Amino acid sequence: MKKVKTLSFFLFLSGIIAFFGTCTSPNTDSLPSSAKIFLSKHFEGIEITSVEQDLNRDYDVRLENGIEISFDRKGNWEEIKVKKNQFPESILQTLPQQMVNYVKTSYPDQSIRKIERKSYGYRITLNKPNNIELNFTKQGAFTDAK
Repeated sequence: MKKVKTLSFFLFLSGIIAFFGTCTSPNTDSLPSSAKIFLSKHFEGIEITSVEQDLNRDYDVRLENGIEISFDRKGNWEEIKVKKNQFPESILQTLPQQMVNYVKTSYPDQSIRKIERKSYGYRITLNKPNNIELNFTKQGAFTDAK
C-alpha cells in the first residue's frame, strides 16, 4: 500500500512538472499568427530568444537585442519594453500620431522605454532617471503624467 501511494505521488508530481513545463516555455510555433506577423514586420532578422506562455495563454517574447513584447492570447501586443535600444520607428508609426508628437515635443531628451496598450488607451514610460509615465486616450490625446 505504501508503494502505491509513493508511486501515485511521483506520477502526480511528474504530471504537474510536465504541465507547467509546456505552459511556460512553448515553441515559437505556438505563437498566434498575428504575433508572428507583428514580429516579422517590426523585428525582421532579430532572433527570438524565448517565448513564455502563462496560464491565461498570454505570451511573453524576448528578442536577442533585449526587447520584450507581451501578447494576449489572440496575438495582439499589450506591452513592448526596450532597455538600451531606441524604440523601433516602425512601431511608433502604428501609434496615434498625436501621442508620438506629444512625447517627442514635450520630452525631446527622453527615450521611450515601454509602451503599454490599456483599456483606456496607452501608457508610455520614459527612460531614467525620472521614469515618467504618460497616459493617453486611444486616439492619442494626453491625459496625465505620473
